[in-house]
Amino acid sequence: GSRKPLRRVKVPGNIFPLIPLTALPPPTLAVSLPPVGLSCFAYLLLSEGLCASYLPAVVRGNYLLQISINHTTALLQRPEKLVILKGLSLLETLIGRVCPFSLPSHLLDDKQYLSQAELLTNLMVTCPHKTVRRQSVPLLLGLVKCFSEAGRYRMYQGLLRSTGHAGVLELLIHSIKNEIDQALKVGKESLFVGSNPVLFLDRVMSISSDMDLMKESNRVMAILNFLRYLLIRDTPQDNQTGIWTTVGVVREKFT
Repeated sequence: GSRKPLRRVKVPGNIFPLIPLTALPPPTLAVSLPPVGLSCFAYLLLSEGLCASYLPAVVRGNYLLQISINHTTALLQRPEKLVILKGLSLLETLIGRVCPFSLPSHLLDDKQYLSQAELLTNLMVTCPHKTVRRQSVPLLLGLVKCFSEAGRYRMYQGLLRSTGHAGVLELLIHSIKNEIDQALKVGKESLFVGSNPVLFLDRVMSISSDMDLMKESNRVMAILNFLRYLLIRDTPQDNQTGIWTTVGVVREKFT
């Protein structure tokens, strides 16, 4: 015959009591995930937007960069072009979520950030793929731009110590010149004025008689343009950059 209609049964609210988390047994299975696989998963989530509607949208960009920097490092260290491009794309996404000049300098106590910048300079110089080399340049500058003035100063110092490539040095000198120019325009105390610009110059001005000028022409021209800018922009009366007190030393290094 006909089926009887189902009756709605009222279930007491406390039939399934909450169990305290401390009462749960510890996990017995430890799963070790491969770093590159986990980093590719982060790339799919953050860069490609996989399952974006299921991810919490309350995470700050600064925090996201801090917890994901090891993923970009794992991808950028690989030799495969497609894997490197995933790392560059992930890093671009992470940098895009960070407000410029918002990261404090003490984060650089964690060597991962400088190591990331050095990885990018290495890709700019040694990677055989033109696409990778081109994409690395704005990401290096974007990563430096994430930091406060003190952080950017530390980043430039570290990169000048770690690289000897003329093209990279030219890029760094140009960026430092822009920092000094901005500091002089604003007219307030800055790490990029005073005696510090001369310290930057001292790091890159070493020129010897047996130097291959054809190979080092980019660096030499960048230094000369930097000097020209300082001497024109900063008057002997102001000497805000300290260049006029070291003209004799500069002359000796170039003669």
